[in-house]
Amino acid sequence: MIENACRTHSRTSTATRRLARMTSPADIERKVRQLDNDVHSIYEFLTTISETQGRHGNRLDEIDQKIEGVDQKVTGLEQRFDGLEQRFDGLEHRFDGLEQKVAGHDRRFDGVDQRFDGVDRKLDQIIGLLDVGNKAVD
Repeated sequence: MIENACRTHSRTSTATRRLARMTSPADIERKVRQLDNDVHSIYEFLTTISETQGRHGNRLDEIDQKIEGVDQKVTGLEQRFDGLEQRFDGLEHRFDGLEQKVAGHDRRFDGVDQRFDGVDRKLDQIIGLLDVGNKAVD
């Protein structure tokens, strides 16, 4: 604790000695000019930062507009895909109907095929009877 007090006293006395050396009007005027230059430099730096922020803001606005354009295009594509999906759903429904019709035609053809098999058997029997009758007449 004594060491800290000594250091604080040492710093205070150093600052007091500097202040005592700067008491001349020329030193004070030089220090004021230096501080004024520092203030002007800080304002120039802040102006540069402000201009940069303005440019960044403009660029962000441009990017925002481009993103809005892309968003509109994506929305348009989504609507088109929704329309295509509805059309494909309609086509799928129509193909389901055609599939049912073809299945119905298959069943009908199976029935016709069975009928032809029956007619074919009857014709074979008739031909067989005619052959027997022709042999008997000979």
